[in-house]
Amino acid sequence: MLKKTFLIPIFFIILVYSANAHPLDVVYSEIFVKNSSLNYSIKVSSVYLSDILGLDNIEQLNKESIDERIVQEYFDDNLEISSENEKCNSQLKRISLEQDYNKNPQSPVFFHFDASCKEQINYLEITSTLFSEYSYSKTFMTDVYYKNKTQNLIIGYADKVVLPILLDEEYAGEKIKTGNLARAANFIKLGIHHIFIGYDHIAFLIGIIIIIISFKQAVKIVTAFTIAHSITLILSALDIFTIPQMVAEAIIALSIAYVGFENLYFKEIKRRWLVAFSFGLFHGFGFSSVLKEIGIPKDFAIVSLLSFNVGVEIGQIVIVALILPMIWYIRRYKWHGEFKKTISGTILVLGIYWLITRTFLLV
Repeated sequence: MLKKTFLIPIFFIILVYSANAHPLDVVYSEIFVKNSSLNYSIKVSSVYLSDILGLDNIEQLNKESIDERIVQEYFDDNLEISSENEKCNSQLKRISLEQDYNKNPQSPVFFHFDASCKEQINYLEITSTLFSEYSYSKTFMTDVYYKNKTQNLIIGYADKVVLPILLDEEYAGEKIKTGNLARAANFIKLGIHHIFIGYDHIAFLIGIIIIIISFKQAVKIVTAFTIAHSITLILSALDIFTIPQMVAEAIIALSIAYVGFENLYFKEIKRRWLVAFSFGLFHGFGFSSVLKEIGIPKDFAIVSLLSFNVGVEIGQIVIVALILPMIWYIRRYKWHGEFKKTISGTILVLGIYWLITRTFLLV
């Protein structure tokens, strides 16, 4: 059994390495519908644009390297907009880049399209296989604006995503929930999805709870972490107080390495709740990056922010509820000490790896 525990870090490292390729895995789009035409904007990481163009890395990305014909062909092959089962004609109008687009993988790129359909748009269907070859953990988030109404749709990863959008509620077709309750539910789902694919946050959680021996300790530590990251998530997402994203991500990596080191080399660990709270502040800045990248709807800012945070907490509770009983069960066996060292050593190595790659933008 002990030998099998050493397979865990190997699996974990492979899984985490594959997840590092694209830092922003939210495909955010806005659709403005008017009569038989629409404006469609898609926002993703600049890494995806470099992939479409066949570049080796984003450092090769510049205005001269952007061939709009290649981009148009890619979207023609992977994106279909239809109304009343009739395909609409779409045309790429422009590509917008931020200043650090070829330096920071978190920097977004915007694709702007115009589309025209044959008749008045009552029911819209978006079929997309965009970026499926580049990432396995995407979330598709779409805001649709039509006659002073807004629909917010979120779909987790799939090779092929189909978004059925009912614009006229009296129109015969598939009914889609609209209104603030549905929008809040979508942000909760986004928060849950984000924590489940946030391997660095999961590694930190495992690191801080693996030494816990009582339920009271677990509640104290997890509560401290929750309060801390909730504070900075709100402050950062609302632009009240923030720090550079690269700094936040590097400190998150440092926090992972630290708890792994502390678990291995400190005989007696006191005030783990304080460690969870202190580093939790920086994890909050990390959580906020998703909301800042996709943009919070201005008319729904507070509710969407709180809903996203609720989703993060739900995901966190699920992870702790699954892992903690396993850790306590393993404590029955003589080899539990070696198991703890193996996991802590893995967490230490991952933390160092992330710290190096994030500091020097190697991944």
